[in-house]
Amino acid sequence: MSVITVTDATFQQEVLEASKTKPVLVEFSTRGKENKQKLPNASAKMDAVIDELAVAYAEKIKFVRVEIELGPDLKDTLNPVTSNTYAINHGPTTVLIKMAEIVGGYDKQYVEDTLKAFAGIVDEGEIS
Repeated sequence: MSVITVTDATFQQEVLEASKTKPVLVEFSTRGKENKQKLPNASAKMDAVIDELAVAYAEKIKFVRVEIELGPDLKDTLNPVTSNTYAINHGPTTVLIKMAEIVGGYDKQYVEDTLKAFAGIVDEGEIS
């Protein structure tokens, strides 16, 4: 199954309601897919990864994409209701939703714990 593009108008049905029967991975992806050097940007690269994962895990997880376009104030102009609800101010950003609640994603605590664990490994000389 492929990734479904959703909007503010379809998010409730395609994500929140659907997440009551199957987890939903939501990718917030910027509309523009090139950087200033005309190379694929981070959203374009993540889109390809999510597209592959959607095929591999279609039976267990629903995959959706919300396109965003951020203004200078980092506010989304394409799907502002959904972006504001989930505090999205950059792309790509992914969240996992189950039973209409976020159950996966990187928050400050996860990042900090990961950094502490890595720093501990480096301090012990296991990684150079």
